[in-house]
Amino acid sequence: MKKLFSIFGFVNVAGMSLAFASLYMLLVQLVYDVGYNKYGIKNVENIYVLTMKNSFDHSKYTAYLSRAIPWRAINTSSVVKSGGPAELLNKDNGTTSIFLQNGEVNNEFQAVVSDFTISALDVFSFEFVSGDKNSLKEPGTIAISERMARELDLNIGDIVSLKPENQEIVTVTCIFENFPKASDLGEIDVIKCSKFENHDVSDMRLWNYTHFVKLDSPESVKDFETHAAHVAMDMLWNFWELESLSDEERKEHISMRNIHLVPFKNLYFTRELSQSVGKKGNPLTTFTLFILCVVIIVITITNFINSVFAQVPRRIRAVNTQKILGASRGNIVSAFLSEAALMVLVSIAFAGVIVYFVQGSNIANFISRELGFASNISVIILTTFIALIVTLIAGIYPARYITSFPPAFALKGMSNVGRTGMNLRYTLQCVQFTASIILIICTMFLIMQNRYMISYDMGFNKENLFIAEIPDSITETKQEDFSNKLLSHPQIKDLAWSQGPFLSVSKAMQYDEIEGERIQFDILPVSYNFLDFMGIGIVEGRNFQKSDENSVDGVYIFNKKAKVDLGINPQLKIIGHRNWTDVAGICEDCQYKPLQYGVEPIGFYVYGRTPWKQLNNLYIRAHDGVKSKDVMAIIEETAASFDNNPHRTPVDTQSYEDSLGTLYKQEIQLSRLIAMFAVIAISISLLGVIGLVMYESLSKIKEISVRRVLGAEVSTILRMFNTRFMVIITICFMVAAPISYYVMSEYLSTFTDRIPMYWWIFALTYVLMLGVSSTIVSLSCLKAVRANPVEGLKVEN
Repeated sequence: MKKLFSIFGFVNVAGMSLAFASLYMLLVQLVYDVGYNKYGIKNVENIYVLTMKNSFDHSKYTAYLSRAIPWRAINTSSVVKSGGPAELLNKDNGTTSIFLQNGEVNNEFQAVVSDFTISALDVFSFEFVSGDKNSLKEPGTIAISERMARELDLNIGDIVSLKPENQEIVTVTCIFENFPKASDLGEIDVIKCSKFENHDVSDMRLWNYTHFVKLDSPESVKDFETHAAHVAMDMLWNFWELESLSDEERKEHISMRNIHLVPFKNLYFTRELSQSVGKKGNPLTTFTLFILCVVIIVITITNFINSVFAQVPRRIRAVNTQKILGASRGNIVSAFLSEAALMVLVSIAFAGVIVYFVQGSNIANFISRELGFASNISVIILTTFIALIVTLIAGIYPARYITSFPPAFALKGMSNVGRTGMNLRYTLQCVQFTASIILIICTMFLIMQNRYMISYDMGFNKENLFIAEIPDSITETKQEDFSNKLLSHPQIKDLAWSQGPFLSVSKAMQYDEIEGERIQFDILPVSYNFLDFMGIGIVEGRNFQKSDENSVDGVYIFNKKAKVDLGINPQLKIIGHRNWTDVAGICEDCQYKPLQYGVEPIGFYVYGRTPWKQLNNLYIRAHDGVKSKDVMAIIEETAASFDNNPHRTPVDTQSYEDSLGTLYKQEIQLSRLIAMFAVIAISISLLGVIGLVMYESLSKIKEISVRRVLGAEVSTILRMFNTRFMVIITICFMVAAPISYYVMSEYLSTFTDRIPMYWWIFALTYVLMLGVSSTIVSLSCLKAVRANPVEGLKVEN
């Protein structure tokens, strides 16, 4: 009996330890997601981001606006406390290296540097522990976070170098309090104000600013939007020559530029915006993690109840003996609950050990927040509370059941009454199997969709492609020599340039008007050979030429989507960075955004002789067989030869596959999270199967012995045990399959290109569950089946 209890105890503790460790990690992520931008920011309920309708998709809004309309609307509204443009960056958007001016390389600090205006600082109620925020209006000044000041031992008046390749020397004039990590302000280390303060305040054409406003109360939203609509009407009347349009056309133009406020606290999950502002969460991911929490709790409770019920026949005689000796039912139930609580506490302790070791592993990278106990006190309390609920739910019913029989009933030797609870145990096991089947099916579809996205034909040549972000120290005048030196290496086949990444959700946007219709399109400035390099063919007009880089106003080539949707053709002139310029041709469409987005209009643009900005993204195609590390070494070595700064930041170089992986980071992280916790949930379920089968095989030892004496083969008896579980899995599969189909259909519908609902994934899952459970069942009862039948016949049930 001790051996039996020790086995069941081990199974229970192992299962609950895994469950509570998983639950803690899931709750850390859930608390991070649900509380993002909601706590630790003063008056956050009054803070909004200004948006306008997206010209492509009128059901969505864009937060990238010009300075002119928001600036006047904010400064002339009576309900506005403060407002202005700000740049919400985070570590996912890239970091800047910070160095002290004493030249000590070990003081390098990877910092997130964001631009604000002074009024935007007031929107978010920045608290300055030292220094005067108004000093930030002066060029060459910065404010730093307490975190950075502590790590680099910086004080007011200290001088640091931002982007050392630019030799941008700045002075620390303010230190601000840290914001919560679970916010768009939590990762900002450095604030600059001189760039945004008075820049482009009257420019109606440059739409790349994100504006924030703090109102006097949430009830003032409509008042501000109405006021901003009047401001837009006044400012756009002459700019668009609205008097020449019909009333209906004029109304449409104005409505497209009306300000719409989106709550800052909702930015993380909002689907109103066509481009992200700050860090972007995925509601599906959060909901999936919540479901995983529920599944793990249910599986844990199921295992606990099954384990306790499995011990009923062995413990009922002892329990009823206690009752005969005068113990009350309440005392016995309390003893059972105490035993359950002790097992839960032991499991929590082991779960803490598991989490401690997970913190230093790659698994911790899947969670957005640190797993450390000190920074997650609320999660520890919540996990412990759930564990206590598990104790009550999983302990009370079995305890009351085992104490419900009359003492004489057990003393007559009828201790096998525990069999009456067998149907309940199998029902609970069905719940576990159903959850496991759903998790397996969903995980397989997620993995297949990820593989499909990575291997999808994007419409350009991705073979042996590498992408590097070249520092500004390799100036425009050096780029031709830099390119020639790279091409002198036999491993390098060809290269091209662009301003900003080609593969990205957000790009620079341009606006124009064709035949009275306002149009909007993405724009990517490129080198003249970019389309040839990428293998993007021309379908109308001509390709870029070398001479286009010496043109006065630049040259465009648009994709077919722009021609179909916007009516752009080579006979038109479209606004460039200086003036109206030529459309040289129309090229094939290509997928330059994730598959959640369709192909959208884009204009590839060669700046001409007076670039607005230099091209900083380099695309290199290596010869077949060249290793990634060799290409990266060549780029780094070449960059070093053009910049001898000892603090130069290494060039960030990625293969095409890695760059695409970054593009699909959220989807890949979701599939890995689900896969990891699916394995844990399935493992816990299988531990429950082990306990259930071990009990059943022990309770049927006399029946097994009789069958063996009568000549039954071992395989026949094993088949008897397996048949029951095959029926259970079949029933569970019939329930789980339609649920999984619905869930994955909804998920895959978010992609414009997706895999089909493969039937073989469902079939494979069914076969896999049959195989694994059959193996577990056979191994668990094999010892009882092979035991000496004579010994088995002596056992009293």
